[in-house]
Amino acid sequence: MFAQRQQAFKRTYCAAIDAALALGRRTTLCTIYNGNLGGEQGRLAPVVLTIFNDVIFRTAFERGMPVIDLGLVCTEPSDYANPIEPSDSGGRKIAETICASLRDEVKQRPHSRVYGRPTDRPG
Repeated sequence: MFAQRQQAFKRTYCAAIDAALALGRRTTLCTIYNGNLGGEQGRLAPVVLTIFNDVIFRTAFERGMPVIDLGLVCTEPSDYANPIEPSDSGGRKIAETICASLRDEVKQRPHSRVYGRPTDRPG
C-alpha cells in the first residue's frame, strides 16, 4: 500500500515540478513537516511522511534544485497553531528560511542544497 501511494505521489509531484520548471523560474522545493500531532499519530507521522519526503528530496536532487526541509525548520510545538498548520512563529521560521534560500540562490550554486533553520536569524 505504501509503495502504491508513493508511486502515485511521485508521478503527480514530478509532473507538477516539471511543469513549474518549464516556466523558467527559480524554484525551491519544500518537504512536508511533521506537524504537532499527539499520541499514536504523532509517533507514526514522521515514519509515514518519509515515503513522501523521499520523493521530494530525490526530485530536487535529480533536477539540481534547492529544497527546504520543513521538518528541520518547524521543530517545536509552538511552531504549530494546531496539529497540522504553522503558527505565527512557525510561519516566521518558514519565511526566514525561504529568504535565506533566496539569498543563497543568488550565488547561482549549480547543485541541490538542503535548507533547515537559518543560523543568521534576526534577534
